[in-house]
Amino acid sequence: MRNIARSLIGVVLIVCFVTSCHPPVNDQKRQEARAGLDTVLAQLPELKEITRVKTLVYESYDNEHGEDVCYYAKGYVILGTSLPATEALDAYAQALRSTGWVNETSDEYKTSRMLILGDQERIVVSSGDPGLEIRNAVNYEQLRQLYTSVIVIRVDYTLPKRDNC
Repeated sequence: MRNIARSLIGVVLIVCFVTSCHPPVNDQKRQEARAGLDTVLAQLPELKEITRVKTLVYESYDNEHGEDVCYYAKGYVILGTSLPATEALDAYAQALRSTGWVNETSDEYKTSRMLILGDQERIVVSSGDPGLEIRNAVNYEQLRQLYTSVIVIRVDYTLPKRDNC
């Protein structure tokens, strides 16, 4: 009987070491983050001079923030437009502001606009190089031939709060 108890304690210690004894992942929180993202994506403004080409969605979580486990749902919306990039960025950021989004920072960047809404939502509207993740998901070179500008909107929905994670 002692050997069984020692074996169980050993297994618990090994599992705790491997998993670092972090809190378990909460599927309900992951689903809440995804539902929050889906709501934000559905409420994004549509502008007549900007075409929505594709939407990509990713989910993740981590537990590197003390006691909290942070849950993330991230979406990319790829847009094409005949507008110059800066004009498209400004028009889309203004459309977001008209629905309640606010600038995250007073800094203005040449190729991106960052906005927040509530405690969980963040958007980055960008005209710069979209990176490998987007290039692999769409035929980016073809989009550059079809449209004057390609705009990528990154939408982040974070639980429990954006500032804690």
